Amino acid sequence: MKQAILTILARLITAMKADSGPFHSHILPIIKGAVEPGSVSTPFRAHATLRESRAHNLSPQDTQLYLLEDALDLWSAIIVQTPAPASSDLLSLAPYLLPTLSLGSDTLRKALEITEAYLLLSPHTILSDTLRPQLLTDLAAMLGSLKSEANGVVCHLVEVVVRAADGVGGEAAVSVLVEDMLRAGYFAKLLDGLRSSWTAHQTTGPNSLDAIVDGVVETDYFSILARVILASPRIFLGAVQSAKEGAREQQVQQESLEQTVRWLLEEWFSHFENVGDPGRRKLMCLALTRLLEVQPSQGWMLARLQDLMTVWTDVVVELTEGNEDKSVE
Repeated sequence: MKQAILTILARLITAMKADSGPFHSHILPIIKGAVEPGSVSTPFRAHATLRESRAHNLSPQDTQLYLLEDALDLWSAIIVQTPAPASSDLLSLAPYLLPTLSLGSDTLRKALEITEAYLLLSPHTILSDTLRPQLLTDLAAMLGSLKSEANGVVCHLVEVVVRAADGVGGEAAVSVLVEDMLRAGYFAKLLDGLRSSWTAHQTTGPNSLDAIVDGVVETDYFSILARVILASPRIFLGAVQSAKEGAREQQVQQESLEQTVRWLLEEWFSHFENVGDPGRRKLMCLALTRLLEVQPSQGWMLARLQDLMTVWTDVVVELTEGNEDKSVE
């Protein structure tokens, strides 16, 4: 019955759209009761009573998981129909998202979608000191452990986090964010994965190695790096320097920043033709071009100027295809 109530409420909110606003304050406590661990004093309890638990052979924790998916659907329906600025009641629910990220399975995608919605609705809430470090730690733990589609959703959320930080506080905010990503081990995982791809692509024939990170997953990794570069090439180089010291492979730890960036650029340019999304191709093109702004990456990029010119040509042709005015992107 509780599941049915949650489902009906979600459908009502979706059907009423913006007109559902006056009812949000009555429904938010119901969502809180379904996602708050140990909640028993809400209008709609997520945990079963002792009698219900015994009758259905369910523990209170089992009951909460049983209702969680429907509660997240209702939560998502409400946040989609909420205009900015969001109410304090809705923002106060944000901390309850973090425990759901570690549950995985069917609830993970919906929890990530709600987190992205919060970033768009109220970036200051998710980027606050109380939520941001734990969020990045949870996302770092997922990196590389999920299937490619789910991994893409996680990486997309990290891109949104970087963009939100840049929009809220510019380079200073991105610097704080990247420091948290480094502490969470996120950048080290990115470098380890891309290094394994570069190493595998150097081998051929019967001795060839299988890349741990390849295809669309590699595109996701490079897209995150591109977002950081667009925000600040200087911060990106500092992050690579710090991340390689914490990388899993000893060879990466011992090599210089120049050596790291050179193999990273080599892998990036060789992978560029495998990127199918025009938006991401443009993103990477802009990011690689921005590396020409700062030393010492300026020299490393000039060494690959021919590759960069090929990228410029491919992206411009793709963006202007079908337009009579070739100056319009």
